[in-house]
Amino acid sequence: MISITTIDFDIDGQVLIDEDADSSLLDNTRRLTRRATLDGGCSIVDQGFSDGDRTLSVVRDGIDEDVFNTLWTIFKVYSLVHVSISDGYYTAAIESLKIDKGKMTASILIKEKIS
Repeated sequence: MISITTIDFDIDGQVLIDEDADSSLLDNTRRLTRRATLDGGCSIVDQGFSDGDRTLSVVRDGIDEDVFNTLWTIFKVYSLVHVSISDGYYTAAIESLKIDKGKMTASILIKEKIS
């Protein structure tokens, strides 16, 4: 389950979404760079993991129209939102949101982990 809420108080600023199995909530990469060396090898620099590199892909087939309308309003009005998923509570931005034949897809960019 995903909770998306506005940062500023809004009486209609919260939605709960039971995401479908093809949603992607735990994908990420490490901040790595690889450079070729003169001896034919390579050097790899690992600058670690950052929640700020994460993108959540949320899919929900058969989403309730009222839930989608609320989420659409949040998407249009607020640049940043709070997102709660199983592994934490985040500040994020909804990058894209669409509904096609009753199937909602959203891309959410994580800014930082709050807790």
